[in-house]
Amino acid sequence: MRISITYQGINQIIDSEKNISIKEVLIKAGINSSMVLVCNNNQIIPQTSVINSDIELEIIDVGSGG
Repeated sequence: MRISITYQGINQIIDSEKNISIKEVLIKAGINSSMVLVCNNNQIIPQTSVINSDIELEIIDVGSGG
């Protein structure tokens, strides 16, 4: 399956032969999972959700510096 990610204006594709969790996708994309929200069709998806078909995800930063 093909997972399309948009993060900070950059598009990235992650391919997976098996079901994969959102958190695993973030790790493969090199994105810090504790600092982001993951959305699909303007709906927040928990990082424990498992992807089993092609999907487009938008990754939104929620962390801030101090």
